[in-house]
Amino acid sequence: MTVAIYIRVSTTRQAEEGFSLAAQQKVLVDYCKQHKYIIHQIYADEGISGKDVQHRDAFKAMLQDAKERKFQAVLVWKLTRFTRSVRDLINTCDELELYNVALMSYSESFDTSTPSGRLMRNLLGVIAQWEREIIAENVVLANSEKVAQGHSLASFVLGYDFIEKDLVINAYESKVVQHIFELYIKKQSLSAVARQLNSEGYKSKCGNDYTPQSVLVILSNCTYCGYNRSKGKLFKGNQKVIINVETFNFTQKIIASNSRGRKRKKKLILLD
Repeated sequence: MTVAIYIRVSTTRQAEEGFSLAAQQKVLVDYCKQHKYIIHQIYADEGISGKDVQHRDAFKAMLQDAKERKFQAVLVWKLTRFTRSVRDLINTCDELELYNVALMSYSESFDTSTPSGRLMRNLLGVIAQWEREIIAENVVLANSEKVAQGHSLASFVLGYDFIEKDLVINAYESKVVQHIFELYIKKQSLSAVARQLNSEGYKSKCGNDYTPQSVLVILSNCTYCGYNRSKGKLFKGNQKVIINVETFNFTQKIIASNSRGRKRKKKLILLD
């Protein structure tokens, strides 16, 4: 029998489970050798969540090859590597069955070519989705507590370095942030500020040129005033201030004045 091996790991799950792509591949390749399966191809998605299949290129390539009848089964280390969505699991397996392709799991020892295997697959799929939802709920609770304690959820902010779970002022970048605010108050034009920053050789935190939108993101970031934002609410942060509240609020009023008649994706914040 010819099989396709599918392996996946997200950064978070890899840390939790300690089962890397290389480890999954070794186990599954050895399993195929033991059972004398022919490996058509190894499909690997790295650093991608299992909550859906739309963003997984290797997964989609595997389905296309299944449609072309290039193998008879898909072998995974564990069902959670295949998907954590019950809907995606059932829909994908229904599609595979149209091509006479079975789904096999090394860890759970089921084979969807049998009725009992399909029952086991569906039960495990429900459990996998439940686990994903519990994990997501725990992350939300942990983040809420983190923000309430003054920590920032953002770790990549111009003007700060992220050190030991807190934002610490970067001396050079903080001057750039102050320069951006000063330029905007003077010019009152996002495009004009972006052009001047680029002409002066400044780069964004990612090393890119400035655009009107990237300038707006900086000007609207209350992190610089010592606040953190989560779920639409403001919390006092532990980070030191780069821009005082008066300057920030004045800047927001200019932005609002220049934005009249245009819809904004995010509501501008005025701080107390």
